[in-house]
Amino acid sequence: MNGFTTLSPRKTRGFIGAVAAMVMSAATIGAVQAQDLGPAGQTGATAELVAAAKKEGALTFYGTAQQDAYDTIWAEFMKDYPQIKVSATRVRTANFLERVLLEYKSGDNKADVVHATSELAELEEAGAIEPYLGVDKAQQERYRFPAPKNMPGLVTDALLVKFVDYNTNMLKPSELPKTWDDLLDPKWKGKLALDIEGYEWFAAMWQTMGPEKADKFMKGLAQNVVLREGATQIMELMVAGEFPISVEAYGHRIADFQKQGAPVDVVKPVFQPVTVIPSYYGSIKTAKHPNAAKLALHWLASDRGQAAQAKAGRVPVLKTGVEHPVLKWLDEGNPQTFVIQPKGIDYTEVAKQFNSYFVRNKK
Repeated sequence: MNGFTTLSPRKTRGFIGAVAAMVMSAATIGAVQAQDLGPAGQTGATAELVAAAKKEGALTFYGTAQQDAYDTIWAEFMKDYPQIKVSATRVRTANFLERVLLEYKSGDNKADVVHATSELAELEEAGAIEPYLGVDKAQQERYRFPAPKNMPGLVTDALLVKFVDYNTNMLKPSELPKTWDDLLDPKWKGKLALDIEGYEWFAAMWQTMGPEKADKFMKGLAQNVVLREGATQIMELMVAGEFPISVEAYGHRIADFQKQGAPVDVVKPVFQPVTVIPSYYGSIKTAKHPNAAKLALHWLASDRGQAAQAKAGRVPVLKTGVEHPVLKWLDEGNPQTFVIQPKGIDYTEVAKQFNSYFVRNKK
């Protein structure tokens, strides 16, 4: 006797069948649970959170990007979670912070989730952002530029990336400048466009070059640039032939105009540093639909959420698994990047510096 019971062939087959049925049942349950979680399960959303969010049945949202982009993104969300109806409102950047803080301090939040760039840091500092860490692990593992760990509750969703671009009908590749210092050549006088509020680009250049070199560069560049207001207007004027080069154009705008057949392209090799401005989502601490807000953050960080960003013409932040021309430009040659972090620059001081070189000299 060895202490083991020997099963007959018939009993053995029955036992194996029972085990197989249990395994299949567990696999089926797992598949059903994954299906119930939806895409948000990929980034850590729990069954309890998904169920609670569906029970709330609604989500309200404020953001500073374009309304058509939000309409596209939230329409994709509602395809995955049709039980949750989203009301999305674009708020002008100039009014965003005041409006959100006023509602938060009065205890009458209209928005559960908010979206912006540096403004989210100020909301976090004011205590208005729920410090939800459920998406943090997914961000750190999957993102090129995750939200700073010292600002819990923020989730990066997309990137604003600035490049030097040009009108391909006006310049041949062999005629293009190769370095920042090339832009100081007198032959470019009046042929370089610069946004009248190019503050992030200015900060990136100043901190990368250092004060002495940056001062000399900005003084020289001021002799050659023409100032215009607004990234889209600058792109339209360049396409129309008013000037051949834009010093700090948004990559997604370049890609959009290329899709429309416009004669624009990024100057290559890409000028370094490349200014990168992440945008962020966060849920309001006293949100009326707190579980729907957290579910939305999980979904935004998922493959589906990031694909929705690309569909809306925005630049996703995933390391892999999603395509966008801007990500391709960033990967070609692996250029140095300068990331504008929340609270990373003092906009009042940077604007004063920028204006001392450019705006004052154009009056």
